[in-house]
Parts: sequence; C-alpha cells; structure tokens
Amino acid sequence: TCLLYTSDRTRRAERGIHWEWKGVCGSEFGIHWEWKAGSSSGIGFHFKWKDETGSLPVSYTHLYSYAGGFALQALRHGAVEATCVDISPRALKLCTENSELNNLGPLSTVESDAFRFLEGATPLRYDVVVVDPPKFARAQKDLPAALKGYQRLNALAMGTVRRGGLLATCSCSQLVDEQAFLRMLAAAASDAGRRVTVLYRGGQGLDHPVPPSFEEGRYLKFMLLGVL
Repeated sequence: TCLLYTSDRTRRAERGIHWEWKGVCGSEFGIHWEWKAGSSSGIGFHFKWKDETGSLPVSYTHLYSYAGGFALQALRHGAVEATCVDISPRALKLCTENSELNNLGPLSTVESDAFRFLEGATPLRYDVVVVDPPKFARAQKDLPAALKGYQRLNALAMGTVRRGGLLATCSCSQLVDEQAFLRMLAAAASDAGRRVTVLYRGGQGLDHPVPPSFEEGRYLKFMLLGVL
C-alpha cells in the first residue's frame, strides 16, 4: 500500500491530515520504503520489478540503484554485503535512509557513473551484479548506439561476477525487444570471455497490463544469468 502525500495544506486540513509533503511511502516484500517527491531519476521507483526484487536473496552490487530496491532485499535475506551504485547523491541518500528505516545493513553506497565504476572494479569481485539502467533508446535513431551501450555495460558487469555467480540485467527501452536483448547479451558474454545461461526471464508485474493489440507495451525486460 502506498500513500501520496498532498502538498495542498488547505486540502490536508479539510481531510484531517497532519503530515508534511515528503513523497510516497509503502511496503513491498517486507521492506518499508520512502520515495522522495521531485526526484531527478529518469525511471524513479516503479513497481515494475516487484516480482524480481523479491526473488534474488543473494549478496550483490546494484548498479543504477535509485532507492535500493534490489540491494535491500538482498540484505533482508541475509546478504553479507550490499553496495548501491548511482550517479545521483540524492538517490544514494535515499538508499541509506531506506536501509535505516528497515534496520538493514551493512549497505555501502558509491557515487559513480556505472560504466566508470565497472571499469575500475576488481575482476571476479561480486557474487551477484544487478544492472537496471534507464532507457538507452528513446527513438529509433538511437537504437544502434543503445545496443552498443547495453553490450558494453553488460560485458563490463560480467567481468566483475565470480565464476558461478549471477548477473541480473534489465532494460526499459521499448525499442529493444527481448530477442534483441538476448542477442546483445550473447555478444556481451563473448566480449567478456564468459559463458552465460539464462536462468530466469521476467518483466513487468500485473500493474503494467498490456492490451492484446499493443505488444510494444511489454517494454520491461529482466534476465537472470548464470555466469561461468
């Protein structure tokens, strides 16, 4: 359940509401959350991955973390360490606040561009890496560059996963369909010199319904890969 706090003080008084504007709060898979109003994040916190955030109870690092959805679930399920990486200090502050709200830790935060973070990361460092970037392809003309970006990002991520570890990778680019996404992952694995298998395919939850005539609406892609 989520509550959107109104910023209209007159309406708050009329309704007997006594809290101040903060944003949205709620709970999901046993984790309590606060999301700040006016976030500059391109994707924000959506319930799009709610079926996935509760299905990866393994310690890992979370790239493009925003509110820390994946990382906090890892800690809740016994992770020995979790790291949130985001270029936004505001997003990382939100991760820390949500970990404190739930008495979860240890949680580390790193303010960095994801590509630069991965380029400087120790090879084979992590058990699990979660990659949940914003939309790379906003128009058809952006598609070739977007696929190259996804490929480079995932190849770098695979290089940091220990043998036998996991890579959870996502895309919210509507123009990149699932088959193109899978082909990109195969190319990324080749670039990284790693062998990967698809362990699980997921996508948007029931709160993102798609009409039969609008297949393009299935724009959210989630792949859990075993990495050797």
